[in-house]
This record gives sequence, structure tokens and C-alpha cells, in this order.
Amino acid sequence: MLSVRWRWAVNCLALVLLLAGLLLTTAVSASAGILDATWTAPTTNTDGSPLTDLSSYRVYYGSAPSPCPGSSFVSVASPTSSPTANQTVSLRLTGLATGTVYFVAVTGMDTSGNESACSPSASAAARAEFDVSPSGTLNFGSVNLGSSTERTFTVSNTAGGTVSGSAAVAPPFTIVSGSPFTLTGVGATQAVTVRFTPTTPTTVSATASFTANGGSITRVVIGAALGATPVPPPPPTPAPESAAPVLTVSPTSVAAGDTVTTAWSGIAAPTPTDWIGLYSVGTTDGDWLVWIYVSCSLTPAAAQASGSCAFPIPGSMSPGTYELRMFAANGRTTRLAISGTFTVTASSAVTLSATPTSVPAGGSVTAAWSGIAAPTPTDWIGLYSVGTADGDWLVWIYVSCSQTPAAAQASGSCAFPIPGSVSPGTYELRMFAANRRTTRLAISNSFSVTP
Repeated sequence: MLSVRWRWAVNCLALVLLLAGLLLTTAVSASAGILDATWTAPTTNTDGSPLTDLSSYRVYYGSAPSPCPGSSFVSVASPTSSPTANQTVSLRLTGLATGTVYFVAVTGMDTSGNESACSPSASAAARAEFDVSPSGTLNFGSVNLGSSTERTFTVSNTAGGTVSGSAAVAPPFTIVSGSPFTLTGVGATQAVTVRFTPTTPTTVSATASFTANGGSITRVVIGAALGATPVPPPPPTPAPESAAPVLTVSPTSVAAGDTVTTAWSGIAAPTPTDWIGLYSVGTTDGDWLVWIYVSCSLTPAAAQASGSCAFPIPGSMSPGTYELRMFAANGRTTRLAISGTFTVTASSAVTLSATPTSVPAGGSVTAAWSGIAAPTPTDWIGLYSVGTADGDWLVWIYVSCSQTPAAAQASGSCAFPIPGSVSPGTYELRMFAANRRTTRLAISNSFSVTP
């Protein structure tokens, strides 16, 4: 049975709408908003025993700072009854009020129907799944009776996934092309062409409606037939502002241990210490996982207003959704751009083994590894009690088989000494990259230490 208090690790809600900017108008439906919530699954009960009977989660949400417990929640089946470390779960909440700040908290249910305590809550404003430009009135000007003219709206996907819908407008306006539409992926667009064919000498105003994924956006169209009071000409188009920096990433799916290609452009005042970091979607700017300078390494070189790099994804990275962020001049306060999201899948590229499976305290095991895509001299191996945190190593060595770094080794083996002071029990070896505890490459099989 689940303890009523699990050890929870809850990520912030994905604030994609804040990062991409949001224009709130009365034309946006009050129920077209979405939020993406991601949390880390619990692995133990409060007594320290492994969690083995997790059934589902309840995702509570509302406009009050403490939505849990409450009547508004969504049930999410757990993909496993025994989550592993750093396993994440995600849910998209739909039908929310666009622009409204929602608070979200998560509980878990065991197979007997017992519910855990509420996680800490996180908050963000709901964002729209799509947008229509221009946002103001679309003016067709004056048209002779019996003639027609056309103008174009652009529908764009602002939330990712697939947005499917259609457009409609009342006579004497008609939709000529672009409806229905299906937009796949953030930034996908569709031009919707509207035709004005006046039938009486008068000024006509109508509403163009765009409906998709349960939400609706409206725009005003206006035109006049010659002989009626002319429609005022539209205001002059303002001069375009300087383009903001752009950061891209490809491909959109990559296995842990492989690389993605990141490209950037439009940095107005580049510096040698502009840098790019890897982030889980929705985390704060301080929670980078790995990073490189625009030199494509950890050593700054020439400033680059535009360029590209192969960005390595650590083999220890948990499967999930990630993004790259670019910052100026060694800081985290001047964010220049955010890439699109991409998926990291599981990888078994790096292997680590320990033999024999039983050894007395004071003896040694043979640690053998292979498959490190980007080895460094300070890759290291630590001895751990099974189930402890990555920071709780007991003893360690570099891949040089000592505590002095030497040559990088993509594969190799070492005699790993087991201190005589180690208590009898079950242990394992873990391998990490480049003097870090945040980039775990592999975990060995477990082995027993005897008196």
C-alpha cells in the first residue's frame, strides 16, 4: 500500500506561451487555452521502501493557489507500477481560459485506491493552441458592384501537436481557399483567402470565424461598394522591427548519447561567451543540463552572430521532451532565443559491467565499459549502494584506473578496489562524464560484498 506521503519531484509547468509571447484580445475564445504539465514520478514510499503498486495520478488544477485536493482533476494512468529514477510523466490540460493563471498539483493512487498527499503546486497562464493574423480589422476597401477583391488571413499553430479546423464568413464575403486546415508542429501556417463580392451599394461589415481543436477566434472584415460612403484607407504599415535572434534544432527525435544540430542567426551584438544550454521543457533558466559556447566546445573562441554546432546529448539523459536555449555573454539573465522542442529516446549505447558478482570487502571487481561517444580524460566510475543518490558515492576512480586523469577512453577496463571498511550488502558501479555527477553514462549490474 502507498504511504500517504511520497517523495515527490515536480517540475514547473511548461511556460511556452510566455516564452513565445501572447497577444490577448476579446477575439480569442475563453475556452481555447491549454497547459502542459510535467512531473517526475515517485520511486519510494516515505519509509524508504521501493514503490511497487502505483496505479495512476490525479492532476488537480484551478485558479486558486492550492488546487489540491479539489473537484477539478484529470486522472492519468501510470505507465508502470514501479517507476524508475528520473522517469517523467506529462499531461496537456485543455479547455482552459486563455491568459488565465492556473495552479496545478499532482497526487498518486495505488492499486488499492489509496491517494497520496498533494505535490507542491506550480502555476502558469493558459495559452492558445492557434492564432490568426492580422489581429485587427481586415479592410477590403471599395469595390465596384459586380466585381470582387481578395484578402488573406494567416492561421498559425502556436502550441505544437496538430491543430485542425475551418474558417467561415457571412455573405457578401466568402472563403475562397485554405479551409479546412490542418497544422502540424509549432510555427506551421495556412493562408485562408477571403473574397468580397458586393451586391448592394453599401458598406458591409462581417465576422470571420476560425474554429479549431475546440477553440474559436474571430476577426472583423469590412468593405464597401462604389456609390456608398467610402471605407477609410487602412493605416500605413509600420517599418519592420529588427529581427530577433533565431535558434533551431534538428532532428526532432534523437537517442540519448547521440547529437543534435543547433543553428542560430540574428545576434546583433555577439560575444565569444554566448552559450547554448540543454533544458527540460518548462524548467527555469538556471536548470541547464549540459552546455557549450558558440565555439561548439567548453572553451570560448570567436564571437559568432550566426553559426551551427553539433550538440551532444548525454547518454544518461532520461527519455522526454527537451529544448535548447541561447544566452549572451556567460549570463543567464539575457536569454537570446529558444529552439523548438525535440524528443530524447532511450539509448543502450554505453555499457558498464562489474565482475565477479560476489567479492569480499578489501577485494576488487573488474569494471569494464564501452560505447562512450565523446570520451574525456575525467570520465569516472563510482561505487554506490544500490538505490542511493548519484551524490552518495563511496569511492571512485577515473578511467585511468586511478584518481589522476590520463587519456580519454571510449572503452576499457579497470580493477576497482573495494575498501575493507565497506559493510556487507548489495552494491553497483556508476559511470559519469567529465568530472560531473549530472551526466551519468551507465550503471553496472549489482554485486554482493561479503565480510
